Amino acid sequence: MERPSTGVSLEHTRPFSRTRIVSLAFVGALHILFVYALVSGLAVRMAMQIPHELMAQVVEPQQPKTEPPPPVAPSLAQPSLPTVQVPLIKITQPAVAHPITTYIGPPVPVHVAPVVVAPPATPPTPPSAILATHTQPPYPPVSQRLGEEGTVQLSIAVGPDGRVSDASVATSSGKSDLDQAALDWVKSHWRYKPATKDGHPVDATVRAAIVFNIKQAG
Repeated sequence: MERPSTGVSLEHTRPFSRTRIVSLAFVGALHILFVYALVSGLAVRMAMQIPHELMAQVVEPQQPKTEPPPPVAPSLAQPSLPTVQVPLIKITQPAVAHPITTYIGPPVPVHVAPVVVAPPATPPTPPSAILATHTQPPYPPVSQRLGEEGTVQLSIAVGPDGRVSDASVATSSGKSDLDQAALDWVKSHWRYKPATKDGHPVDATVRAAIVFNIKQAG
């Protein structure tokens, strides 16, 4: 029997292709990079863990400079003297009376401010009628023929001169002719003694009633 041959036949070996060569080169480059990274990382870690060199310097303390004490002069021994107590002497002087000075001469004038007495306040006074001028107004002819009667209440303003400066009907008689006749007559004929305040004439207002009666008209 023939043994099978264990050798590799050259016929069965194929040459490496270009692609396979490139792949093997790439894998080898990766291994080299990995080993380099591992080695460089360890080196950096070791460098970080190595302590820095410390410099120590011993400084000797400076001793203060001391000056030599000044020379002491030799003291001269003096004999001790006995102590003598001096008695306390009090001298009392008699009290001296001061002379009293008396002024003799003309009297010194004393100025006294005059006392100003305010005059008593004058109470205000209201207007007072001058009766000679307070005459009855004439009866209006139309009202007299119609038999109209009534009482007119007037509000009369009196000036500082005593004249009637204005008048108005406070309460009507119910007849316009009677009211107007009373107003016209009072404004043109009536006079007053003016009202006063602090002694001076002032404006004032009074009221008056005028009665129209046919029996009294005559």
